Amino acid sequence: QLQQQQQYEQQMQTPTVASNGTRIPVAIVSWLRENFSESPDTSLGREVLYGHFCDMCKATGQDVVNPASFGKIIRSVFPQLDTRRLGTRGNSKYHYYGIKCRETSTLKFPQDQIGGAHHRFRGRRSTAPSKTDPSAPNLVMSEYIDVSVELPPPLESRPAFREIAAAIHGHFNEILDCVKAGEFQAVEDRIYNFWSSDGPDLELLRQEAGCQLFAHCLQSLVNVLSKVLMVNVVVSMPEPLTKEMRHFGKNVETWFMNAYRTRGILEPETLSSPILQKFARALRRYTSLNHLSQAARSVLTNPEQVKSMHAEIGLLDFEAIQAQAGDVTQCDGRTVEEMNREFMDGLQNNLTVEDWAEWLQLKTADYLQATHSMQARSLVTRWSYFGSLVIRDLTLRSASSFGSFHLIRLFFDEYMMYLAEQIEEHGDAVLRLPPGQRRNASDK
Repeated sequence: QLQQQQQYEQQMQTPTVASNGTRIPVAIVSWLRENFSESPDTSLGREVLYGHFCDMCKATGQDVVNPASFGKIIRSVFPQLDTRRLGTRGNSKYHYYGIKCRETSTLKFPQDQIGGAHHRFRGRRSTAPSKTDPSAPNLVMSEYIDVSVELPPPLESRPAFREIAAAIHGHFNEILDCVKAGEFQAVEDRIYNFWSSDGPDLELLRQEAGCQLFAHCLQSLVNVLSKVLMVNVVVSMPEPLTKEMRHFGKNVETWFMNAYRTRGILEPETLSSPILQKFARALRRYTSLNHLSQAARSVLTNPEQVKSMHAEIGLLDFEAIQAQAGDVTQCDGRTVEEMNREFMDGLQNNLTVEDWAEWLQLKTADYLQATHSMQARSLVTRWSYFGSLVIRDLTLRSASSFGSFHLIRLFFDEYMMYLAEQIEEHGDAVLRLPPGQRRNASDK
């Protein structure tokens, strides 16, 4: 303890140099180390912390720097610090993540300015939310993802690689368990712990055969994660879960790359990056479309909005729209008339998001059958152009339901593009799946 105290006192007296080369006064370094310490599970509000810094500077005669310069200073003292935006939608604030107040500090932070992993979405300890409170933070993960999918064992017959293959499989199972529990932030720790451990012989992954093995296992993990997370694109998911999934997809490649570089083993990067990037794109598309489907659901469950849409779409001159769009869409007037009638009937019958998704799948199947092709993207182009003309006419008429139509049109366009991507990858069998259900790369 005496040695630790001496080391601490020595740190307090050592000036720090910021990343821009500026020397930081010892008093500022001392103040930061006296009042704060690194903590991976805690965050402090950036604005309040900067306010305390300004108060200290005024009290001690130090020059007050702007918030950006203060950010460089505090990261020079606490290199592992991260900046994240935490809080509920519309009321979120920037936090310094990875730092906490020392128990001996006299500085005060409001309760809403103290956060961390325990304040974020946690699925492992969740229970069913109250049906009367849709914003309840406790969620049952199995209601929104498929927790039954398991990671297949590695098929490794080479004796030299059996141990590392088993270690990778165990590591990826830990990641899978975190995802199933909704503990997405814990994945970063699992990755770092594996690559900084002394257990398996990670040096084998420098070899080409080792890189191939790791890439094969990573592809299996990604296939399983896709099945677990991307179950149904139109299912109603809580916003906290959607945000966590989006953040996970955005950062998982960075977590792996940082772990490789920390260990000094860069060889797996080349094969890993394309796998993780493709997964990130798919997850981003899934969460974005899911978010859009929920916005469309809010419109379709509002009787007044649906009634207004039905009345105003009936006032449009679809013959004139078809005459203008004919050269691009190459669609005959009878088809346009039929689709317009089906759309109006759907509004009148209060179809759900799932019903409209099924309708779009049927229309896509009809098009592919009529054209004897698998070029679903050509349908998306024609559909989008025709929809833009409809929206234009609604705009010129100052339609009161324009906002509702715009949301529905965005959902239709995005869902059609989603179908086109799925058809390109898996064929027209995806059109026979239940509405919104995704077919994954490893599905037969």
